[in-house]
Amino acid sequence: MVNNKKTSRSTKALVLTRLRELRGASISGEVLAAELGISRVAVWKAVESLREVGYAADTDEGGYRLDPSAEEDFLYPWEFGERENRFLHYDETTSTMDRARELAERGAPAGTVVVAERQSAGRGRAGRSWESSSGGLFFTVIIEPGTSVLRYARVSLAAQLAIAAAVRKATGAEAKPRWQNDVYVGSKKIAGVLVEFEAEGDVVRRMTIGVGVNVNNKLLGDGALTCSELAKRKLSRREILNAFIEAFELEQSFEKGKDFIDRWNAAAFGVGIHARFIDARHGETTTKPDTGEIHRAGRFMGIDCFGRAVLETDTGIEHLEAGTTSLRFNDR
Repeated sequence: MVNNKKTSRSTKALVLTRLRELRGASISGEVLAAELGISRVAVWKAVESLREVGYAADTDEGGYRLDPSAEEDFLYPWEFGERENRFLHYDETTSTMDRARELAERGAPAGTVVVAERQSAGRGRAGRSWESSSGGLFFTVIIEPGTSVLRYARVSLAAQLAIAAAVRKATGAEAKPRWQNDVYVGSKKIAGVLVEFEAEGDVVRRMTIGVGVNVNNKLLGDGALTCSELAKRKLSRREILNAFIEAFELEQSFEKGKDFIDRWNAAAFGVGIHARFIDARHGETTTKPDTGEIHRAGRFMGIDCFGRAVLETDTGIEHLEAGTTSLRFNDR
């Protein structure tokens, strides 16, 4: 079950925060318990729980301490401050989309986040699989139901902008959204978005948005890259996820405005460049980009208010629906 109390924090969160503040110094269980307003037994249990899941928590003559030099890259709920009760963490699952769908069907609130260390059946658009090895960032967010089905495209666009902002913050690289559901740095993919929803008539009953970001994971092939490659060091997935959530909340407020599409077009990769639109089920990582059925070719002019690609051809302007085609530029 997901706890709706946004202000409550677990004992593990409180203890962990205080130990980090001490930067490796020790504190007695008695003092720590008094500071936090909990029992010494609760402190001991919290420290033991943290140690069991991999934190460098230890005891010495002075009491409890946390090794500040230990490398940490944890995505447990208590790592996310006041958002703790909106998070669900898995070491491994088929797909965070599967778990989020189950939660949404049981009435979990909008803003609930499901995150996993690994996915055994991660998926992308058009039935593709998404490589989900350790070190990557894989999560799904439950979106508020009850809106028009026409909004789903804008939610995806907002997520792209939020991912690009989070990647830029972490790496300094100029990450850009790329129609229709990816984020690129240069000519290589660094993240992808997948939206799933169920509707009754034209009203959304359930919507989830899945995100995969290449952070510290190893990749196969040369069509993608990771945040750690860009930064030339291991990065915190927690910081990237936090940055995404903050940016996504902001983008969702922009998403309802009339200038949102202009905002996306201004940030997007490939606007004004000659492009080809091919069968959506053609492989994203193909080494032969000219294979696959070409539906249309022309100059990509961005997207319209419905999230459709605007294509300038020799015969005029065309609008191409998301889901039916994949976009290829001359860079691939």
